[in-house]
Amino acid sequence: MNLLYLMDTMFDLLNESNNLNVIELNEIESSGLFYLTTADGTKVEIKCSILPSEHD
Repeated sequence: MNLLYLMDTMFDLLNESNNLNVIELNEIESSGLFYLTTADGTKVEIKCSILPSEHD
């Protein structure tokens, strides 16, 4: 799996989540970052990265 695929999938999950009630979602793919704001005003930063496997 590569980072761009992971970021695209995470974007869909975050954007469609009824539990989080996201009202604003920004993605910076080059940095692996998401910034989101929920309906209650909570601001969240999520950092995505691919860790090396045990075989690397």
